Amino acid sequence: MQLFLYISIVKTQPLLNLNKSLVGKLPGVSFYDLDNHSEPVVVDTAVRAIEEASAVFVHLETEDENPGVILKVMKRLAKFEKSHDLIVVHNGINSFLERMEKSFDIPWFKNQNEHVIRE
Repeated sequence: MQLFLYISIVKTQPLLNLNKSLVGKLPGVSFYDLDNHSEPVVVDTAVRAIEEASAVFVHLETEDENPGVILKVMKRLAKFEKSHDLIVVHNGINSFLERMEKSFDIPWFKNQNEHVIRE
């Protein structure tokens, strides 16, 4: 299974709205979204999905807020990327994640806009 994770770290609880136009357009790709206000059961489900995936694409949208429950997901991703395919795109600023990025063996794509990603 290939997994697309949309993760947001923001001050106020967002109304998550993963672009539904992607869902169903990429056969074999599971989509999952969560944020730093998500319930623990949601986070545990995301961690299980990572464990079952052969490849993971992570899109992080962040403010400089405490990652809270997202820390568990990021720790699992740090282990995942040593033996599987992982791509991380981080838009925004988060001092905690910037420090944590050093524990990953891959570079993250940071603050990519639509124009840069399409090239």
